[in-house]
Amino acid sequence: MNNLTLIAAITAFASNAFAVYDPSWERPSQAAEMSVVDARYSFEGVTDVKLSLNQRDGMQSPTSMSLQYKTANGETVNQLLIVQSEYTQKDDCGSTLYYANLPTSEDDSHGMGARFSVSLTDHSTRVCKDRKPSIWEASVRQGYGWCGTMDSTMELTGNP
Repeated sequence: MNNLTLIAAITAFASNAFAVYDPSWERPSQAAEMSVVDARYSFEGVTDVKLSLNQRDGMQSPTSMSLQYKTANGETVNQLLIVQSEYTQKDDCGSTLYYANLPTSEDDSHGMGARFSVSLTDHSTRVCKDRKPSIWEASVRQGYGWCGTMDSTMELTGNP
C-alpha cells in the first residue's frame, strides 16, 4: 500500500468514526440568510431572517424548515415547520417547491387556530435559461382562523 492510499484510508475512517445517526434529529441540510423583499402587518420591520431546510437522518428529502427572525421590537422568533411532502413538486423548469406549516394539532380540528406557513422555491436545480436573482425565494404567511384575509405576509430571497 503506497502512502497516498494509506492516507486516504485513514482519512475515510477518521471522518466516519465520529458520525452520529439519529433518525429523530432534524439535521440542517441547507441554510440561507434571507433578505426581506416585502412585508405586511406583523412582519413589517423584520430583520436578520435565516431559513433552513432540515432533513431527518435516513430520509431522502427535507422533512422540516426552520425560520428565525427578529421582529421590529427586537424579539427573536424561531419557528419549526413540517415540510408537507405531498405538496413538494418540481416546476416545468426543474425548480423545487417546498411547502411547510406548523405541526397539526388534534385540538384544532376546525382550522380556527394559529396558522404559519412557508413556501420555498429552490432554483438550484433549475434548467431553464432565464436567470433568477436568488437561488431561494420564499413566501411566509401567518394568521389565525380559516379566512386568511388579514394574514401577515413576507416575501424573502436568499442564497444558501
